[in-house]
Amino acid sequence: MNVIGYDPTITIERAWQLDSDVEAAPNLDTLLAQSDFITFHVPLIDSTRNLINADSLQKLKDGVVLLNFARDGIVDERAVLAGLESGKIYAYVCDFPSNGLRTNPRVITLPHLGASTREAEENCAIMVVD
Repeated sequence: MNVIGYDPTITIERAWQLDSDVEAAPNLDTLLAQSDFITFHVPLIDSTRNLINADSLQKLKDGVVLLNFARDGIVDERAVLAGLESGKIYAYVCDFPSNGLRTNPRVITLPHLGASTREAEENCAIMVVD
């Protein structure tokens, strides 16, 4: 697998820490155009809301698989449904299923368990005590 990454806020120090097998995309459009599988690892903020929308959908390779385990709102549900219907998106995997997505046969929904790891439970306990 060739791994391509994009981070608009990455520092030079952090870039040096990346595995040399990770190719850095110069921008999001390049990453979208070159990737067969796209996974999101971003917080939900103004600049990441609806990263996949009607406009960015046109930049995706045909038959792409989207994996969203970051946050609901990173993708525009209507755009994903349109992409699934047109074949632009082969499958969408997420742990934030809405009723519209949940019934689509090319959507794989999983429970959101990010806060249920041993480390997360420990951190929650520490935050409560603090």
